[in-house]
Amino acid sequence: MINHLTIYLVTEFKRTIIQMWRKTTTALKENAGDVHTRLMKRNYEQVPEWWFMTILVLMVILALACCEGFDKQLQLPWWGVLLSLLIALVFTLPIGVIQATTNQVIFSFLTLRFSGEGTLVTR
Repeated sequence: MINHLTIYLVTEFKRTIIQMWRKTTTALKENAGDVHTRLMKRNYEQVPEWWFMTILVLMVILALACCEGFDKQLQLPWWGVLLSLLIALVFTLPIGVIQATTNQVIFSFLTLRFSGEGTLVTR
């Protein structure tokens, strides 16, 4: 069902998604925002992007090291960590759009849990 919703959103709302993305990026470039954004920009410096990327890379390395180091206790291979990151990357936008437009929460953890268990079972 999530795959169908993803394909539907991409095919039906492709132009809308692109237009909203462009409006958002241009608004951010023009420093337009609400009163809270202006207060935050006046009182705090912006954190550089490399800081977030460094934390992301370190956490992925730490997760991979934990999966390899605690192999018998965690029972998750290294490629399971990368697969979970890929799934999160792919499904975050469509599920967020559905929740934002319909105010309905899609609990995808059950579907992903069953598909993950089928993938990770090794006998």
